[in-house]
Amino acid sequence: MESKENKPVPAPESKQTESKSSGLGVVRQGLTMLLGVLSFVLRGVYRFFLATDEVVEDPTGKRGKKHRIKQPVLSLRFIRIALLFASLVLGVFFVGILKMAGLTPQPKLPGFTYLNVGNHNKLKEIMAQPGPRIIYCKNAALQPLVRRAISHTMDALPSYINRFALDCNAKLPSGRTAYERFEVDPHKTVMIIQAHGKKAKGLNESLLANPPLFYSVVSNDTQYALKHVQHVESFNEQFGKSTNRSLLIVTDGMKVSLYSREHASAISRVVDKNRMYNLTVWLVNHHLFELTFNEKDDAPDAKALGIYCLVPYEGGHLFGQFNGAPFGKAMEAFMRSCSVVVKPNRDFKQLNGTPKLVNRVIEKDNTKKVDDEVQAKIAELGN
Repeated sequence: MESKENKPVPAPESKQTESKSSGLGVVRQGLTMLLGVLSFVLRGVYRFFLATDEVVEDPTGKRGKKHRIKQPVLSLRFIRIALLFASLVLGVFFVGILKMAGLTPQPKLPGFTYLNVGNHNKLKEIMAQPGPRIIYCKNAALQPLVRRAISHTMDALPSYINRFALDCNAKLPSGRTAYERFEVDPHKTVMIIQAHGKKAKGLNESLLANPPLFYSVVSNDTQYALKHVQHVESFNEQFGKSTNRSLLIVTDGMKVSLYSREHASAISRVVDKNRMYNLTVWLVNHHLFELTFNEKDDAPDAKALGIYCLVPYEGGHLFGQFNGAPFGKAMEAFMRSCSVVVKPNRDFKQLNGTPKLVNRVIEKDNTKKVDDEVQAKIAELGN
């Protein structure tokens, strides 16, 4: 008999080793299950896109017996789907590259009328519209945040501002670009504002990115400007040659201030809102000037506040007078009537001659009194 060899008995493992092995086992099992699920899904997708039905001979050798089996072959359906997927991925990739490089077309800004510079007749018709205008150079690239800020500001701007968009690098019918036509910097200008015969102003991207500043600049520069009479000779000369309708506000500075920005803005808003751009509004100092009429015409009473409408008519003028309180609906209605009246009626009569302004005679004592009051006001403001 063979003697049995005494085998060494393994020493028992510690509890820490057992816990480690059990933890590793759980992780191993989890990974195995995850790989199994993934392999199952991938196998299914692979066979779905690659497998096709083929008719083959029976491997048992029986003649004439055929059956269908599945064999993984590269199908035409898989090629089409793979090409479609690849084209989508590449398309998204290239669009992203173009956007990062700023080479993609800029999306349209809402509220703007986009013009084709090549259509000269349409361009002339739209650009001839009266009133203030803001022109967006659509060839200028804008950052998304700046574009969003511009959209919000444009929504808040008054609706009477005409808004156009065109390629400022393209040649206008005059043969010049928009940059050359409005004399602005082509390297910095993104928008151009121009109103009421004023010099055009170019707006750069940094200004457009600041909504409060953008709104303030556009509102102030596009506002209808009132005219102040300073010399009777120049006024009478312009008034005698002008074919525009005129609204004369003769005031002593009490109810309608000659130099109040609020009062001027209130009158300008009426003109802008109703687009009465055939109307020239003059502010006349009642203390310095007096409106005179032909002897055959009934002259209105000289008051501290007189609002007169004068419209060229058959070699003379139509004349209307407003006697109500300023800055109300009644005054706005009178201004609208002044901008559209074409013949004499109940409120507008025909004059025999052309009214003129003359310098008012001021006594020295009154002049000294006015100067003393002005000096007192200045001293009061200084304190």
